[in-house]
Amino acid sequence: MGDELVLVHPMGQVEASTGIAVIGAPALYITGNLLFKQAITGRWPLSHLIGIALLVLVAMLVPFATR
Repeated sequence: MGDELVLVHPMGQVEASTGIAVIGAPALYITGNLLFKQAITGRWPLSHLIGIALLVLVAMLVPFATR
């Protein structure tokens, strides 16, 4: 979904819905993977926590990319 939105208008402005789709899908995947690994091993993988934190940081920058 996100790749379709980006490929339709590669040089256009980023709409909020596009930013949410492009960032939300990986965040959802990493969160699910994090919860699975936590249930299996009892530990929170640091790489997953860092990945989610970076995606949150990028999500906060979406409003500036939509201008």
